[in-house]
Amino acid sequence: MNTCIIIDDEHHIVELLAGYVNKTAHLELKKTFNNPLQALEYLDKNEDIDLVFIDINMEELSGLEFVRIKNGQHKFIMVTAFEEYAVQGFENDIVDYLLKPVTFERFMTAVGKFNRRNNVGSTSTPKLVKDFLFVKGDQKGKYLKVKLNEVLYIEGLKNYVSISFLNNKLTTLMNMKDLELTLMNSGFIRIHRSFIVSISKIATFNGGHLKLEGSDRLFPIGESYKEHLMKVLEI
Repeated sequence: MNTCIIIDDEHHIVELLAGYVNKTAHLELKKTFNNPLQALEYLDKNEDIDLVFIDINMEELSGLEFVRIKNGQHKFIMVTAFEEYAVQGFENDIVDYLLKPVTFERFMTAVGKFNRRNNVGSTSTPKLVKDFLFVKGDQKGKYLKVKLNEVLYIEGLKNYVSISFLNNKLTTLMNMKDLELTLMNSGFIRIHRSFIVSISKIATFNGGHLKLEGSDRLFPIGESYKEHLMKVLEI
């Protein structure tokens, strides 16, 4: 579990980002700050914090100055209302920047970058954390083991999901958002509101659709998921 803090002098931004963190697997919010000087003092005593979300424009100490002081000790994702500050941020080796107003999809893209950078020996494909998953069966109290390396894709069906393998499929009671969080860093990526696919089984990609090995189906790629997918595939 990676730990993080949030630093922003706008209370509503802190509340928004805190809500996003609380919905994100493998990320634990330790503390929030409206004053960067207090945050600086906190980090001096808590060097094990992995990730810092920080606003660029703050009166007491700018986000860029903060990063220059603490860079190398923590990873940073910068938050700003002005896109031109992003270049200065990347010059300081930040993970990513979030342009206000911050959407959850864009937030998850930035966290995905952090996860890939923070995993020792990681590549563009998220590191495999576990190779199985238990899902509810068709009888009360029954659970079925799903081997993740055998899964081709998952399709959302309202409150159910259909998990497809090479020669069969199973349907279980679960929503896509919960499953997406469960599978984070397990070699899967969401490409559409209705589809999560195995990254290692992607065969072709044409920008708007992709195909998987062992399937003749053409999968649509949602616009809000395309940017993250292309970064993962290094396209």
